[in-house]
Amino acid sequence: DLLLIGQASDATRHSIETAAQQWGMGDRIEIVYKYLPQAELLGFYSSADALLAPLPDDDASRARFPSKLADYLYSGRPVVTNSVGEASRYLTDGVSGFLALPDEPALFGQKMREAVTHPDRFAIAGSGKLLAEAEFGIGVQGQRLAAFLHSLTPRRS
Repeated sequence: DLLLIGQASDATRHSIETAAQQWGMGDRIEIVYKYLPQAELLGFYSSADALLAPLPDDDASRARFPSKLADYLYSGRPVVTNSVGEASRYLTDGVSGFLALPDEPALFGQKMREAVTHPDRFAIAGSGKLLAEAEFGIGVQGQRLAAFLHSLTPRRS
């Protein structure tokens, strides 16, 4: 079963719903097009078989680290994304997540299958969670910000 969560245009909604019906999967795909409170969203993450964060090979994906990906990693569940930008800097395929080449839908689908069938998927998900705790936690980010601000302070002689 597939759960899709997020806002979408009417055209995108129609496209997704039409494709689900054409594939005979209309009853296996649930789509939530509304805002969900953080606690409810995190509950979905922690009960998922895998979390998907497809990233296109574009300037936006190359120039930022998607915060949703960090939330996914924190859940301790297998994460599938693309090797684009910061995602490829932090994640290693088969070690801390499942990475597909960007703009390769068939390979992304293969990684989705791996994320739910790989015998070490929970160890890989655990490595992803440890990575998130080490790199993206508020304490770590706060120390990095403090060090940066300190580096800007003029030194007195």
